[in-house]
Amino acid sequence: MKRILPIFIAAFLFVVLQASADGLPEEENPLSVYPNPAVDRINVKLNTDKQENPEIMILDLTGKTVLKFDGVSVMKDHAVKAELDIDELKPGIYFVKVIQGDRSYSEKLIVK
Repeated sequence: MKRILPIFIAAFLFVVLQASADGLPEEENPLSVYPNPAVDRINVKLNTDKQENPEIMILDLTGKTVLKFDGVSVMKDHAVKAELDIDELKPGIYFVKVIQGDRSYSEKLIVK
């Protein structure tokens, strides 16, 4: 029993850390991407307290940027809201990454 407990704790911590986005627990991640899975368009929303315009990128599983969106700005309510065209992406798993100033957020995206 003494050997099982450390393994269980390590597995639990691994799962908890994997569910986080840049150190934030999933429920505290201010980034949302929907619909997910998606086909040709996604909505990206980021609740933020910064006024800096963000960079929004779609990364493949190797970390390579496959799409980049410019011209997205922060709204008066301190939110970033964008509808993005992703129809050139092949079906698979990607990551939506939003960089705003010194902060970075990411969310997994499945494309059908």
